[in-house]
Amino acid sequence: MAGELDTFPRLLLHHAQVRPDRPAIREKDLGIWQTWTWREVEGEVRALACGLAAQGFKRGMSLAIIGENRPRLYWAMAAAQSLGGIPVPIYQDAVAQEMVYVFHNADIEYALVEDQEQVDKLLEIMPQCPQLAHIYFDDPRGMRHYAQTALMSFDNLQAIGRDFDGRNPEYFADEVAKGSATDIASMFYTSGTTGSPKGVTHTHQALIAAGRAGAEMEGLDPSDEVLAYLPMAWIGQNIFSYTQSYVVGFCISCPESAETVGTDMREIGRPTTSRRRACWRRCSRRCRSGSRTCGGAAARPTHSSWTLRGGSAGRSSTGGRCRSRTGCSTCSATRSCTGRSGTCSG
Repeated sequence: MAGELDTFPRLLLHHAQVRPDRPAIREKDLGIWQTWTWREVEGEVRALACGLAAQGFKRGMSLAIIGENRPRLYWAMAAAQSLGGIPVPIYQDAVAQEMVYVFHNADIEYALVEDQEQVDKLLEIMPQCPQLAHIYFDDPRGMRHYAQTALMSFDNLQAIGRDFDGRNPEYFADEVAKGSATDIASMFYTSGTTGSPKGVTHTHQALIAAGRAGAEMEGLDPSDEVLAYLPMAWIGQNIFSYTQSYVVGFCISCPESAETVGTDMREIGRPTTSRRRACWRRCSRRCRSGSRTCGGAAARPTHSSWTLRGGSAGRSSTGGRCRSRTGCSTCSATRSCTGRSGTCSG
């Protein structure tokens, strides 16, 4: 079992060996795209996993992950999985009290969050969640005067991990080898609109099979690049970005912010993106209304999410085709346009 590519950590090690210098993930920060290769991601995940292990994180424990799409949060998912733990992404816009139920239900003792906003939420609920003992944060801005003993920066956690790894060089590989395809790979909570949110667990086997089926249907390959801008806590985003990236070996790109998604998508050049039906409807309405930035023709939505691939027509799950190949702000496709400059040729 240990030799098969049947878990996410094993897929990560595989890509680090066969395509070490290919880009694995990007993030736009202050207008500049920062890139990490598969070899570099393996090193980041290894340091993070060893840091969590040194802090007492063990097989079967849950790690809450809260924030926007950020490389370090994706690495946290892989790190938890490497130790046999269960990453639990939580919607970043949830208010503090909405998180209490999830922390109790999943018995979460460890959390890794993006920034001060998420830290404040967890500090607020700690009296109601006494089991929550470790909170790690990525962005240190605004955190200088926080003195709570439960807090630690991402950088310090990795520093602890590198020291642990130096003293236990076989630990990470041994933990990855213990993993099984039938282990729980992640837990995603429902919205809770009809009652309390329900935690749905997914095994490595189930997620990898779903990701591989979708990748084969869409013809994805390692040269593709996916823009990850939907919530990490949504199972669809996990399939479209994290899962399929590990299955295929393509690059995930994290936009700078929600406001820059369109611009960031055009800069990538050949993006693959999935959207909800409502997003495609809005795009279609703008195109059909004769928008100055769109040539008047648009693909008709036929599925809850479509794949738009710059430079070639993207196929939806139901066989529909999106023919947008543009740099226009409405369709957010590639910089090369088959129609007039800056227009959508349909």
